[in-house]
Amino acid sequence: MNLRFSATGRSEVGLVRSKNEDAALINGAFIAIADGMGGHVGGETASKIAINSAAQLLPLLNNNDMDVDSIDDFLLNSISEIDIDLKDAISDDPSLAGMGTTFVGIALYRNRISILHIGDSRCYRLRKNKFELLTRDHTVVQDLLDQGAITEKEISSHPQRAMLTQALMGENQIIPVIIEHEAKAGDKYLLCSDGLSNFVSFEEISSAVKDADTTNKLIELAYKNGAPDNVTVIVGEVGEGDTETQFFGAAK
Repeated sequence: MNLRFSATGRSEVGLVRSKNEDAALINGAFIAIADGMGGHVGGETASKIAINSAAQLLPLLNNNDMDVDSIDDFLLNSISEIDIDLKDAISDDPSLAGMGTTFVGIALYRNRISILHIGDSRCYRLRKNKFELLTRDHTVVQDLLDQGAITEKEISSHPQRAMLTQALMGENQIIPVIIEHEAKAGDKYLLCSDGLSNFVSFEEISSAVKDADTTNKLIELAYKNGAPDNVTVIVGEVGEGDTETQFFGAAK
């Protein structure tokens, strides 16, 4: 049996934002979120380009025609294609110079999970009763934390807490990350933009993921905690789902 995601998603404008710069898609074989870089021209455009470009993977992932050893090359190449599409858009419209986006996506192919990751949008997994973060943020504060220069408590007040070390900006300066896991029926994967993870604690997220209405519960928590930034959440449970492709947020 080829496993598939049964997925739900929701994207909302932050309480101090005028528009939603997050974009996302869900499909039985692929779920993804792109968070347009706030403070830059065209963040909404960048995230939409990223999701529309990544959607080109869907026919390949749903047909199961490729051997499993070759699929990762195509997945990594898809990140390069997003960067090229961003570069082309900037070339066509120079006013978009400086736009960028994070990206996190999960491909479910022949019972294997492949996570693509650039930036600080995140992927978590609930397997049985164990909830864990599977991605590592590409941020200055994460590097400082890894070096032991700061503590977890110091992250929220650090002056460089929002500074990314990797993002898709059409500059061909990325080192995409792919993380592989065996897919198991019943596993629940959570993708989110930093509008959730920056304002809702790990403990709160862990508790909400076990709720029957996880997506709405997490959005409610983000708003309860102030939610200044746009917040996008996707929950994909591995099983026999056959989710039709849906685009939301800026990708609508």
